[in-house]
Amino acid sequence: MPHLVQIAAHYEARGLTVIGVTSADVEATRAFVVEHRLPLFVLADGGEVQEKFGVDLIWGSPAFLLDSEGRVIEEGIGAIEDYLVGAE
Repeated sequence: MPHLVQIAAHYEARGLTVIGVTSADVEATRAFVVEHRLPLFVLADGGEVQEKFGVDLIWGSPAFLLDSEGRVIEEGIGAIEDYLVGAE
């Protein structure tokens, strides 16, 4: 998750909002966010978000880039940095 914090800080001025999604329960998620002082949103998903985006967390770390209207403009499995290349 440190790479998400770095990306959020780097692109914040350009309007990027990073939202982490986890299948952990709310209390575990809250404890993790507090313990690691994460300066980004983390959603404890009961499966609705995963289902909407067709995510199977067993197979890797999905990454989605959404535009300001919430439309998916890029998606894939792996590090989100790969999808930001050329965005500079």
